[in-house]
Amino acid sequence: MSQIRFATKRFLVSICAASALIFTMASCAGAGGFSNETIRYKMTVTVETPEGIKTGSAVREAIRYTEPSILPDQGGTFYNITKGEAVVVDLGHRGVLFVLIGGEWEARIVFKALETSNKVNMQDLDPLIKKWGAPRFVYFKDMNDPKTVASASYLNLQRDFGYGVSLKQIEVETVNTPASFGNVERLLPWLSERANLPGSIGSDPDSPFKDKTGLWLKSIEFKRGF
Repeated sequence: MSQIRFATKRFLVSICAASALIFTMASCAGAGGFSNETIRYKMTVTVETPEGIKTGSAVREAIRYTEPSILPDQGGTFYNITKGEAVVVDLGHRGVLFVLIGGEWEARIVFKALETSNKVNMQDLDPLIKKWGAPRFVYFKDMNDPKTVASASYLNLQRDFGYGVSLKQIEVETVNTPASFGNVERLLPWLSERANLPGSIGSDPDSPFKDKTGLWLKSIEFKRGF
């Protein structure tokens, strides 16, 4: 009988503790301890070529989530890109350049850069890129074969696309339009199917732990959300 009373008492204590925690979290939320911010931004990439200026753009959505430190090792500010697609720059016979979706670091850069201005350019972004990371530029030697993906240096595009090709500008601006989709999958119709297979884009699904490209790219770097 005493064991039953002890178990019941322990159960009630657990319920009370859980209720107190929920109440505390709700109070913090009500007091502004939690915040969830969303920003939509258009990234425009401009490339100079001997044939003329080529541009591409994409609208992405980023979030910044802050929670208070209620428990040890808990709380802080978190960033992520939740929706959108890679920027596609069609360079004609030279190929197609993809500027991939970043992760936490890109969202951090975007929120910081657009705090005081609705539009920033490459010069404004440069110190933040040096601090947190640069966008990944890639292309496919064969658009129908994901295993032909290769990295392109944004500092030296002519290495992969030919003499006279260079990055002219990157601009980021706040917009009210939804995240964009369609440009990437129009060129890479295999992307959705590949997302459901094991391994990276550059690997063989039968050997998911071997990526001869060395890039270990995932589908979510080309398209994220819907």
